[in-house]
Amino acid sequence: MSGDTLTQIGLDILAVLVPVLVTMGIAYLKKKLDTATYEKIKTQLETKNGLAWTAVTFVEQVYTELSGEEKYAKAVEWLATEAKTIGIDLTTNQIQGLVESAVKLMNDSIKKAA
Repeated sequence: MSGDTLTQIGLDILAVLVPVLVTMGIAYLKKKLDTATYEKIKTQLETKNGLAWTAVTFVEQVYTELSGEEKYAKAVEWLATEAKTIGIDLTTNQIQGLVESAVKLMNDSIKKAA
């Protein structure tokens, strides 16, 4: 075989391999980015739920004389303040949903223990 033939074979192989490798690289990066995005969202959700749980348990311990609605309002207020302090943006609906979820979890825990 001559040098030109080997060069052409090499170029033909590269013409097939390069698109395959690029496609594989893109698929790998997409998978990694999706995994990273998932992990980021998961961590944020865990942090938000943890703050809501802390808000509800804090209010239950500190404001024993308040009614349920007043405790709820205090928990919402505390969660909004703490989230803002640590740089977590939450809408009013998100705050209310997180607190309600934490209250339900607490009530379910109390029922189980009884």
